[in-house]
Amino acid sequence: MSHSPESAIVHENIANGGTELEKKLLNLKPPFNDIDDVYLSSNFNELDRSSHVSVVMSERVQCIASGIYKEFETMIEAYGLPVVERLMPLIISLLENLDDLYKDQSAYHAEVRQLREENEHIYDQLTAEKAARKQSEMRLLNAEDAFDEERKVNEAKNESLSTSCRQTELRLQLAKDQGLFFSFISYTYILSHSIYIFLIIINNHIEVIFKQ
Repeated sequence: MSHSPESAIVHENIANGGTELEKKLLNLKPPFNDIDDVYLSSNFNELDRSSHVSVVMSERVQCIASGIYKEFETMIEAYGLPVVERLMPLIISLLENLDDLYKDQSAYHAEVRQLREENEHIYDQLTAEKAARKQSEMRLLNAEDAFDEERKVNEAKNESLSTSCRQTELRLQLAKDQGLFFSFISYTYILSHSIYIFLIIINNHIEVIFKQ
C-alpha cells in the first residue's frame, strides 16, 4: 500500500519517539480488508477457553489496531496530519484500556470456571452425603421395624408363658386340694376301722365274761 508524504511523516515520528503500543500500531499489517471485518469475525465474540486466553485477547486488540491504522492512513490523505496527531493519543489510550479489559475479562472467566468447578465438586459431595444419609435413615427405619417385630414376638411369648404358668399353678393347687381330700378320707377310714376293731374286741370280752 502506498503512503502519502504526511503519512510517511507520522511513520517517522512514531518510529522515533512513539510509545510501544504506537510502534505496534504502526508496524501492524491489517489481516482484514477493513475494520468491519474485525467486528464481523466469527471468533471476535467467542470466549476462548484454552490456556492461552490472554494471548487471544491481545491478538484481538492488535487486529482492531491494524484496522484503525488503515483508517488513519486514509484520514491523513483526506484531512492532513494534524487530525491524526490529535486522535492518536486517544486511540492509543482506548486500545490500552481495551486490552486491559480483555485481560480482566479473561481473569474473570477463569475465576468463573474455577468457581463453577468448585461448585460442581461441592454439589457432588452434597449429593453423595444426601444419598449416604438417606441410606442411613433407611437402615435405621429397617432396624426399628425389626426391633418392633421382635418386641411383639417376645411379648406374645411372655404372654403365652404367663398363661402356661397360671394354668400350671391352678393344676398344682387342684392336685394339692385333691391330695388333702384323699388324705382326710383315708384318715377317716382308718379311724372307723380302728373303732370297729376295738368294738369287736370289747364285745368278745363281754361275751367271755357272761359265759363265765
